[in-house]
Amino acid sequence: MQTAFFLYLCIWLFFSAFVLFKSNGRWQAVNLSFCIVLVLFFAFFVGNREFTVGSDTIEYLGYFEKISTLDWLEAYSYNRFEPAFSILTVIISRFGDFQFFLIFLSIIQILLLLMVLSKFYSTKLVMLGGLTFLSYFVYFNLSINIIRQGIALPLIVLSVLHLCSENNKRAYFFALLACLFHYSSILIFISLILAKIFRSPRRYISLWVCVSILSALNFFELISTFVFDILGISQQYAHILSDYAQSRYVTGFRIDFFLFSSLPFGFIFFRKFFKIKYDERLIRLESIYFILNSAFIAAFFIPFSDRIGVFSWILVPLMFLFYNSKPKYRYKITEDINRPLLLFCSCIAVGIVGCVSFIYHPLMQVSNEVFS
Repeated sequence: MQTAFFLYLCIWLFFSAFVLFKSNGRWQAVNLSFCIVLVLFFAFFVGNREFTVGSDTIEYLGYFEKISTLDWLEAYSYNRFEPAFSILTVIISRFGDFQFFLIFLSIIQILLLLMVLSKFYSTKLVMLGGLTFLSYFVYFNLSINIIRQGIALPLIVLSVLHLCSENNKRAYFFALLACLFHYSSILIFISLILAKIFRSPRRYISLWVCVSILSALNFFELISTFVFDILGISQQYAHILSDYAQSRYVTGFRIDFFLFSSLPFGFIFFRKFFKIKYDERLIRLESIYFILNSAFIAAFFIPFSDRIGVFSWILVPLMFLFYNSKPKYRYKITEDINRPLLLFCSCIAVGIVGCVSFIYHPLMQVSNEVFS
């Protein structure tokens, strides 16, 4: 944990310096290269973790050993409805063992995420966005625990940003592509469609409030047995709904999850206080968040419901970036150089969140004998 925290502090220091200080093209390139090297080394460290870190790592070990013995056709039809992840695993298994598999996925996830952000933001905001994700416990939950969703993360972010830029076809395409890595990404596709219905803040906030009240009253738990029996979910996912799963995970209305899910209201207050004009891109982004988070709150009674919650939580850094940027043209968002104080406060806030997360969140306390 000490090594991981030290690496994070280095990343926070150099990324913040890149974001806050102006430099000529030559030194900017050097700084950028050094930041990328730091990120790659940090991703290598996370990937080179002990197999006991993350409750799902051992499960993926068995999965890797099984699928590495299959040919391409068998891998395509293996693992439910996620052929892309199965094929990717087969390809990686041809070059190395399970440790190499974890390292490769850890590196490729952060690189793809930075590449996606670079298509919509300036270089400085890409660095701020990358730093925000690396300071966010949700990112580590995706990269260490629920790995398939982690690989789908860049595609999900790309899909949402395309929708915010009014490129609906690309948004739907990348949402469906994310489903090939983790089938639960279908929630993203559904939310993109529903975002057209809940197009005003009043609508999507009202939806969220109503779902929260019904969840607090255990309405969804009361009707779940009837609905699950009709859909056959109780038999297909009996391991998730079992008494053993219930004993390992706190179900019911989670006040901690609810309060964390309320974080975007802080952004709304910020916008109202400083009289920031409502941008159509922000309306789409908030709409998708509150739709996805409503599904999460409705699923509070299901063990491991946080795996639904991550779909909405990963949009919080994108909202954070929005307030550090301004629209430029249809498919680009660039930094507002007239707000250096906001950028400075953003870097400080991100660093505080990262430090607190490393201290209190178990998944961020990664370790390995090589670095201890």
